[in-house]
Amino acid sequence: MRAALHEVPLPPPEQPEREPRRDPAYEQGAIGVSPASAWVADVHRNARDLSLRIGGPVRLEVEIEDGRRLVVTALRAGPGNTFVTLGVGERDFSVRLDRVNAVDFASADEGAAPFRTRERGVGFG
Repeated sequence: MRAALHEVPLPPPEQPEREPRRDPAYEQGAIGVSPASAWVADVHRNARDLSLRIGGPVRLEVEIEDGRRLVVTALRAGPGNTFVTLGVGERDFSVRLDRVNAVDFASADEGAAPFRTRERGVGFG
């Protein structure tokens, strides 16, 4: 009796796993800094620096596109990436960032509502 050699087939080669097709138009980064957020951070930093230099509260005046000058007591980014929200007295106004013509800092007058700056800087450092 003779032994017969049998060929054992190898399994098919492994295929790399592929991610489904990605579409960047519908994907957003988890962390992002909008132009409005960067602008607001700069205004807060400049107001805080001026407040430390003069040793007192600061007044912030913002001129918008139609020529009105608003005395701002609070400032934050949003809604969205291109708007900033200005706190004027008891009201909030959302203004597109490109509609802001000028920003002026000055020493706050007695009795006037000062601009509220952030206590600490912005960032991870």
